[in-house]
Amino acid sequence: MFEEKKRTIVIGGVKVPIDPDFRLMCRLYSEGASHQLLNEFYFAGLPDGVTPDGAVKAMLDFYLDGIAPGRSEESEGAGEHEPVFDFAEDEALFYAAFLAVYGIDLNTAKLHWVDFCALFKGLPDECRLKQVLSVRATKMQDVPKYDRGRIAKLKRIYALRAQREPKYASAEERDNAMKIRLKKRFDKARKQAGEVT
Repeated sequence: MFEEKKRTIVIGGVKVPIDPDFRLMCRLYSEGASHQLLNEFYFAGLPDGVTPDGAVKAMLDFYLDGIAPGRSEESEGAGEHEPVFDFAEDEALFYAAFLAVYGIDLNTAKLHWVDFCALFKGLPDECRLKQVLSVRATKMQDVPKYDRGRIAKLKRIYALRAQREPKYASAEERDNAMKIRLKKRFDKARKQAGEVT
């Protein structure tokens, strides 16, 4: 924990300097490994012998080392669980939590990814961010029957956009679903206006 934080990583036996800023890793989570992000992370460029695939894998390993030290992508069971946070979508909650709990303004802070993750994990359960994440992580089968309605409502309110938006097999299916929703809204508005008997 109190060891010097990585500012270089080894890829295929070659030491490569990196920018360990938490913002880059948050963008990696939200946007994926774009060419621009690789250039910012490997600010000095990739030396001979380092492939783009190797560079992306090393960047993902660096990300995972912050989130779950000692675990690899495979041991995380990638894809098995729904995410409970999104750095882009929950940006305001992260900002408010870090400012309230630690006095850290994430707009100006210079935080190493590992430090950011440690502070994230150390947020108290009473902060709004942790409460929202707790609701998202709650499995409905673990909720007592008397409380399921309330938790289901909270899960809908706090759901991540990707979980709220239905997935369609085709653009035509999506368009038809949108037409049906719009027609229902139109009919409801007409009823409320007293135009329909």
